[in-house]
Amino acid sequence: MEQRLFEDNQLTAYLISQKKYPVRYKPVRESGKIKFLLSGDGLEQAIQNFFGNDEIPVQDYLSAFTTLKNIVAAMKDRR
Repeated sequence: MEQRLFEDNQLTAYLISQKKYPVRYKPVRESGKIKFLLSGDGLEQAIQNFFGNDEIPVQDYLSAFTTLKNIVAAMKDRR
């Protein structure tokens, strides 16, 4: 299973909302920053699809992005 750590919430939201390669995510605090550990088969291909401007449903993306923003805000409040 592929696994990588991401700090870019826009890329992370895309990876979570795309359906071709399901990924799991876990928020982590590293060096005072909130990042997301993503894992799943096909993660590298999903990243390539992001940079290739692959289409995803807008509502799915916005929902994932809002979820990530809420997680980051909640974790920053818990310092």
